[in-house]
Amino acid sequence: MKNQHLKLYLFLTGLAILLILPATTLAQVFNYKTDFESVLKRTKDSTDALFYQNLAKRFDKNDSSLSDFEILALLINYTSNKNYTPYKVINQEDRIKKKLSVFQFDEAIRISDSVLSFHPYNQMILFQKSYAFFKLEQIDSANFYKYKFNRIMDAMAISGTGTFDDAIFSLGSKDSENYIYKRLAKQIMQIGSSVDSSGNFIDVIQITDHQKDTSILYFQIQHAINKLIDTKDESPE
Repeated sequence: MKNQHLKLYLFLTGLAILLILPATTLAQVFNYKTDFESVLKRTKDSTDALFYQNLAKRFDKNDSSLSDFEILALLINYTSNKNYTPYKVINQEDRIKKKLSVFQFDEAIRISDSVLSFHPYNQMILFQKSYAFFKLEQIDSANFYKYKFNRIMDAMAISGTGTFDDAIFSLGSKDSENYIYKRLAKQIMQIGSSVDSSGNFIDVIQITDHQKDTSILYFQIQHAINKLIDTKDESPE
């Protein structure tokens, strides 16, 4: 039993401890206001190094040579995909969570496969699928999906410092929360919203650590709001 608890501890902490660097040492490679549209355009150009189809193939294989910026470009491209529904997909995340809570790990994996075919960069479902494999003691498969989850977190980390005018890129509000819980190993005290100085919608999240120090992180989700308005957040599941 103790050995199982140790394995679980190592699995969970392995997802969280990768980012212990000060936020100011990260990012500055991407500015949402000036770079989002240009990066999106590049991902749609088949002659460009950031062409999304090529990046997607490499991500699918867990190609370790993919840079954090290339994965960020892949996430940015996905915001223009018809299947990008960051709020509707939460229902599927909750459905998988319920399966995990009653130890139906095979069923959780089956549902995850179905949803990931439409939402391949959904970090919550990648994490849930990894966890289900872990509980089934299929460690190689667990690590395969945990790696994808971590690489998306890496891409978020270089997208912004988390300040008001340099918010961290997030595919949706739940991704912002995941970043805090599973990447930074912090607790959320309060969640709100605002607009930055460019008029872009941002999540405003007050966080705390075990020493009870508090701070605020900002996450850029204007693209998610645009999708919600444009499509009523509807797509096949």
